[in-house]
Amino acid sequence: MEKTKTVCEWCGSTDNLHRHHIKNKKSDIPTYKQFRFAVFREISPPLERPLTYKQIMAQRGCTYNEAGEIHRKMKAENSKKGKENWQTFLSDIGLQEKIKQEYERQYKPLIDRYKEFHPDDVIILCNRCHFAIHRGMDLCPKCKKKYKRTCYEVCFDCLPDDVKKQILDDADRDIEAEKEFFACDVLHEIGVLDECGPEFFMECGGSWVGVLRRYGFELGERIGRHRFKVEAHKK
Repeated sequence: MEKTKTVCEWCGSTDNLHRHHIKNKKSDIPTYKQFRFAVFREISPPLERPLTYKQIMAQRGCTYNEAGEIHRKMKAENSKKGKENWQTFLSDIGLQEKIKQEYERQYKPLIDRYKEFHPDDVIILCNRCHFAIHRGMDLCPKCKKKYKRTCYEVCFDCLPDDVKKQILDDADRDIEAEKEFFACDVLHEIGVLDECGPEFFMECGGSWVGVLRRYGFELGERIGRHRFKVEAHKK
């Protein structure tokens, strides 16, 4: 039996409706190839892990580069053994048939149920809500207009003013901290960081952004996490 509602169960829209599984999800059902490979991992003889560079150097008294060559050969040998084990596994026709039967025994009922779109397993969503649910979001229950992460009770706009202010203040502090780290990196890149002693640092307001300004640079807009535009300081 299929669900035939004609409106989105979140926002009430009647356009571009989709059935979305909330139970018995496809991602919870492994493919046959995934199931078969899991069996292979269980019954295949474990491969010996290659020694680390440090272990090889200690055992053989060789250089770092020589240890690297030995390590690569060990990894190649492991890969070769793994492929040989896989081919042996696939060539056992009787075993493959048993694996297929076990897969169907465990997962065919779930696959059939998934294809049925049973009313207890799905909800009806419009394009926007369907897009949101796939990104870990849902519709704000208060305003019924904006989306929020499922871990929050309401969207940002529906929060009390004092909570909004606290969040924005915290975000501003985080950005200021990012600027300090980035300014320090820039000073290191231009080769002057070692010149900046404690007294000079304090003269610049106890801030690496202030030190950077003394050298004629200013941080502009944020262009990524821990990254800002570097511009000439306008005196």
